[in-house]
Amino acid sequence: MADVRILDKCALPNGNYDIQCYNEYMASRPAPPAGDGWGDIAGGLVLLLLALGLYLIPAIIAARRKAQHQTIIVLLNITLGWIVIGWFAALFWALFDPSLRDNIDCPFCAETIKRQARVCPHCRHDLAPIELKPA
Repeated sequence: MADVRILDKCALPNGNYDIQCYNEYMASRPAPPAGDGWGDIAGGLVLLLLALGLYLIPAIIAARRKAQHQTIIVLLNITLGWIVIGWFAALFWALFDPSLRDNIDCPFCAETIKRQARVCPHCRHDLAPIELKPA
């Protein structure tokens, strides 16, 4: 965009501009840096994906931990995550979901089962003689 002061100097009484004056001004300006613009687009895309990844951390944690209320945590994160309190609430819920306290991983099939289970409902192995450790 041309400098307004130069355009005022190039203005003619009829409201038009002197094209020669304008062309001289444009020729005296330094050329914009060369580039195809893909660097800016790629950088913006990387920043967008990074921001999206950070925004969805509570949902990712809930999915990795197989939280019982995973769907609700994801909805809370997506709908109210833009409010900082909503994001922290979803993160806290994903980290400290009470349903995960009584669950363990089966040592045979790695599925999540109740701590009190004596037979795995997924692989049907007997768990009674095994010392089970929290997931």
